Amino acid sequence: MIVYILKNDKLRKMTLPQKVYGAYSILDDENKILANIEAENGEWILKDNPEIEIEANGINQQDTKLVNYGFYSIKQTINGEKTEIYTTPLYEPNNKHYVVKTNQITIGSDPSCSIVYNFGRVAQRHITLTKNGKYWVAETDQNLTYITNRPFRKKNMFHGDYIFLYGLKIIVINDILIINNPNGQVAINPSAIEEKAIAKQQSTYQDRVAVRSAQNAPP
Repeated sequence: MIVYILKNDKLRKMTLPQKVYGAYSILDDENKILANIEAENGEWILKDNPEIEIEANGINQQDTKLVNYGFYSIKQTINGEKTEIYTTPLYEPNNKHYVVKTNQITIGSDPSCSIVYNFGRVAQRHITLTKNGKYWVAETDQNLTYITNRPFRKKNMFHGDYIFLYGLKIIVINDILIINNPNGQVAINPSAIEEKAIAKQQSTYQDRVAVRSAQNAPP
């Protein structure tokens, strides 16, 4: 499981091992322990303590089981400061490639957006991508929205940069977007972007042997 820690200065990431074992700490801005995640009976548990309140799905909870595509809020009781976390599987097999057909892409919860993300914290028009020559320019007025782990308001996106929005990840490679689909909550407007089939390269054992034989053959 990957635990994304959403902070105003940076997107942080903690990777929990595939085998559920041990204990791991979530740190605050001063690198002090805010909360612990511990393995219990084969599950990851976000542990409560007297200095925090845990909220999951809008409900205050004590020790809380972490699930894939889960959203949680940790509130410090002393100052009311909140830290939000989002969890994903270690591996997401549902990434797809899309070709951009327009010079402007909108991302949000409104059904008219180019990329619709039906997640409660996503604004109707959350992010706009506009083509400016060879660059895409990303703009937002929302917090906890990141390009390559850094918050932004307006930023040029370079080859390989990615947007992270509450689990939605969009990698920009020129006019190709690689988009995941967290928890099946993403819909694509085909008038703006179109899925592109990527041919898988397959190599048989006989093919590999033939190549090696040809490479080792005398001139």
